[in-house]
Amino acid sequence: MSELVTLSCPSCGAKLQIGTDIDRFACAYCGNEHIVRRSGGVVSLAPVVESLQKVRQGVDKTASELAIQRLREELDVLRREKHGIESAAGIKAMQKVLWGIGAILGAAFSVFWVAVLNPERVDTQAFCWPFALILLVAGIVLLALSRNDRARAVPTADNLSREIVRKEQELAEHERVVSLRNEKN
Repeated sequence: MSELVTLSCPSCGAKLQIGTDIDRFACAYCGNEHIVRRSGGVVSLAPVVESLQKVRQGVDKTASELAIQRLREELDVLRREKHGIESAAGIKAMQKVLWGIGAILGAAFSVFWVAVLNPERVDTQAFCWPFALILLVAGIVLLALSRNDRARAVPTADNLSREIVRKEQELAEHERVVSLRNEKN
């Protein structure tokens, strides 16, 4: 026959009879679950909620540690992607600027060649003036398009910047959770 120990419920204070073979039970009066702890001849009750809170804290810390690693990797990818978009847009824009300047310089050279170096040749004037005009227009268009390349890259880079900020905030929160758990332990 098992021995009975009389204890008070930590939740409602009711008197409870607990057998030596019971490790966990629910109070017949309030219904709260308790764990029976036996140590050095002392028997005590601990609400299951406390045990679950400790488990939850451990799980929260582990989840945050895993999230920290994942977020750092995601941030690296986002930063590289943003840098790549900005670099590619800058290179494309610079190429168009250089081509545009080249076209405008070509137009200027054509006008110089016709007006200054060969003013008497009517056959070249008929060809060079339209050619110079086409080069001038092409240069201006290329310069305008270079601005568009940068302008199109800005929203994408801005979206990535917002995502980076959001993930940095999430990372800071997880780092705070881990540091709080480390301080408690």
